Amino acid sequence: MDSNLLKYMAFIRTVECGSFTKAAEQLNYSQSGISRMINDLETEWHVKLLERSRAGVRLTSDGLTLLPYAKSVCEDYRRLQMQISRFTSSKPSKF
Repeated sequence: MDSNLLKYMAFIRTVECGSFTKAAEQLNYSQSGISRMINDLETEWHVKLLERSRAGVRLTSDGLTLLPYAKSVCEDYRRLQMQISRFTSSKPSKF
């Protein structure tokens, strides 16, 4: 899976859970790995996505704006994989 897609998934799950730690548990990553992915997105996109505190995380206004786009990319990827599975399960292998 593409590393950017993994970052989007980490961003989405972190928002849903309200915590890097809980997102990490659900995605089978370390807390620092999830934090690093979110930091990478913030660096790449030049925006702050999340407000961090001891109580957890919450979306910034930029994060709120970008979250639906990240969700859309992940949903499109899921649908792509489903369609590929349909093709591969209905055709004999050429390999």
